[in-house]
Amino acid sequence: MATDTGSTPQFFQVAALTDVQILPAVPELKSRLVAGDRLLAMFGTAEPNASLPLHSHPHEQITYVLEGAIHFQVGDEEHDLGPGEGLMIPGGMTHGGVRVGPEGCRFLEIFTPLRDEYVALMPKAT
Repeated sequence: MATDTGSTPQFFQVAALTDVQILPAVPELKSRLVAGDRLLAMFGTAEPNASLPLHSHPHEQITYVLEGAIHFQVGDEEHDLGPGEGLMIPGGMTHGGVRVGPEGCRFLEIFTPLRDEYVALMPKAT
């Protein structure tokens, strides 16, 4: 969620990520979000053999695979991504994880600017 902290660093522990509420998305995807003033990170888990829909949005995006495998389409190009591999996706480009591997996939996606529709789903900090 956006804050007005200016240049004050925001700290979170990855080990505490399980405390971040899972947000609704497509049924085969579980997402946890962390956001700052201009940057949003999605920690996602996709079910084995899932197909995530093609879509586009005006935000720049980095997708980085942590575990498992996913076949990703960006425009007319297709990429098989495994652990340690990722893509930079320009805003406005149609893309999606069209086929998740048989063991599922854990990934990190980073967006800028903030995706307001995701921020609106996040619980307010107390």
